[in-house]
Amino acid sequence: MHRDVVFTVPTGFQNLGTSPRCDVQGLYLPGRALSVQAHPEFDDTIMDHILKKRHGDGIFSDDMYEDGDLRRKLEHDGKVVAEVILKLLFSISG
Repeated sequence: MHRDVVFTVPTGFQNLGTSPRCDVQGLYLPGRALSVQAHPEFDDTIMDHILKKRHGDGIFSDDMYEDGDLRRKLEHDGKVVAEVILKLLFSISG
């Protein structure tokens, strides 16, 4: 979606996951920072709009659009990721 990739895990961080498209899907620095490649806040409706807009603008090829459209409907861990983010924020704010 973004056409960007994180290639290495910075010192002190933990890699949270991998995918066939990107070896670094999220980073965690215990008690300090959390980063995720995906957008857990994007639901099916938002992804539908983004995919259609980028396809219509010629940013996404037909194949890329169709692949994204199929994957946007799959089950995901957005709620779990949101819970982890909230726990981290509350632990930092004390």
